Amino acid sequence: MNNILLNSTDMEPNMIQLKETGKEILTIHADGRITVSEDLKPTETAAKVLQIMRLQWLADAQCAKIRELNERIKLLEHGIAKQNLEIEQTCGKVLDYPWFKDDQKNFPGATEKDGVCVGEHVAETIAAELARKYTEAKERIKRLEAAGDEMERYIFDQTNTRWIICAIQWREAKEAKP
Repeated sequence: MNNILLNSTDMEPNMIQLKETGKEILTIHADGRITVSEDLKPTETAAKVLQIMRLQWLADAQCAKIRELNERIKLLEHGIAKQNLEIEQTCGKVLDYPWFKDDQKNFPGATEKDGVCVGEHVAETIAAELARKYTEAKERIKRLEAAGDEMERYIFDQTNTRWIICAIQWREAKEAKP
């Protein structure tokens, strides 16, 4: 428990003493002298004094609002991190990223609940990869549909050797990498 003792002794009636768990960490004497605990480094003493001041003296409405907003920031940061993880996992699964559960040598005990390994990717880079692959898939579908339409036009005309060419185009379009 932190304590701030004002006028704490009869010998020095205007002394301020800061204590932590009953142990003196800083004393401001009436004559202006400041003494600190010999057990603490100056930076440790300063940090403890600031911590005590913040807890004891910053209880006004503005500081309460600052604390409230800091808590809200923490909650929002947690929510954003959770949402990013969900986006990474959803997109990573669609993109066939490797599952942790499938690499028991490096991730012993991993289960489906642990999800996929996204490596150094973040939600934005995985979403960009998914968008690129989606666009490539749409373009491939268009090529396949065009080749299929062309094939359909000529396949029933057995006298036209063009159907063989269309079949070759269909195979090429089907096997083409996006």
